[in-house]
Amino acid sequence: LILALKSAGKEDAPGHLHCDTWVLPWLSEIGLPQYVPAFREAMVDGRVLNWLTYEDLRVLKVRLRLHAVSIMRAVELLRECSFDGQYLNRSRIDNTTRPADVMFWSHQNVKQWLSSNDFAEYTPALKESGIHGALIMKEPLVTSSFLLKLLKIPSGNDIAQIFEKSFNGLVGPHTLLEKRLAETDKSCKPLSAQN
Repeated sequence: LILALKSAGKEDAPGHLHCDTWVLPWLSEIGLPQYVPAFREAMVDGRVLNWLTYEDLRVLKVRLRLHAVSIMRAVELLRECSFDGQYLNRSRIDNTTRPADVMFWSHQNVKQWLSSNDFAEYTPALKESGIHGALIMKEPLVTSSFLLKLLKIPSGNDIAQIFEKSFNGLVGPHTLLEKRLAETDKSCKPLSAQN
């Protein structure tokens, strides 16, 4: 209720802001179903999402920084899509996928991509991780190195090299450059699935 009151009177973005029926399934689509009870209890709808802050996420019991960043990147994409909760692409992943398509991937699409690139055995590590296309494409700190750690793939071996090549091709040269710059920026605190 407090979050709804905070968002009341602020300028709304277009779209389905007053409807909350899509918000809870949307959390599952971005790979964070564990937060559905807290969002349901807080009656989070599109208006609340539109004005959500990191402090609000703490109130909603989102403790891991990775999960908070995941939600905020997904909300950023929602704004770009006029808060149409149906923006997530549920199509099959294939070799014609362009970096621009990845932005709209759900958590399930990311798992399909891993499986289609012979990394299916590592997909259980993504459970409730919040890894989705907008996070991969918009967050500079989500790099191949970060995902190797999350997936528990030992770095330096052949599998890690294949994964890195696949990931780099997936995100494209422009996004890859942004990610490499972020990795070398000492002021950036790396993401972790632990805190």
